[in-house]
Amino acid sequence: MVGFGKRIKRKAPKGWESLMLDYSLLKSRLEMASEVESLDGSQHERTDSKVALALRNSFQHLLDSELEKVLAHYSLYSARLCSRVEGLKAETSVASQFLRQGLGPSELAELTKDVKTLAELWVEQAGKLRMLLQYLTLNLEGLRKILKKYKKSNAVGVSPMPGLVTLRLDHPSLPGGFVEQGSFLPLDMVEQINAMKDHDEL
Repeated sequence: MVGFGKRIKRKAPKGWESLMLDYSLLKSRLEMASEVESLDGSQHERTDSKVALALRNSFQHLLDSELEKVLAHYSLYSARLCSRVEGLKAETSVASQFLRQGLGPSELAELTKDVKTLAELWVEQAGKLRMLLQYLTLNLEGLRKILKKYKKSNAVGVSPMPGLVTLRLDHPSLPGGFVEQGSFLPLDMVEQINAMKDHDEL
């Protein structure tokens, strides 16, 4: 069975591979944090705890950075897509009004060509929407999987605390149904990530 790190790149929309959540790197960073925290050497306890904290923070910074990358691409692409769809709605509405009027044969032939072009543009936008939803689905699956590993690992995690915002992911496959941890991202970005998960506009 192919690991998710390879699968997320393979199933990514063409040309978007580098824009995907780097699951393999996140998993590797998490494994390092887990190994350090599972060490049981009493003489190195103080050093190990500092290293473990640094690795936990390093993992969280990497996760935050990866989420920023995914969010930036999603926000830009979805805004363009929604704008184009709004434009097509207006053009389709105009064409629809003309169809209701009594048109002569030449006008009807011209309008038929316009409607055919509009239909092709709608199909094109539907393809772009499919790509974006595929991108979103794969990245959210990656996020869910890495947070599930994080919750099950020896790494304690970055706890929600004053000065940090809480990043929460709900899913039936997660232990207890959710993962909640502190994030170094600003609050408005975490809210955008939650909006991205719901993708109401799309």
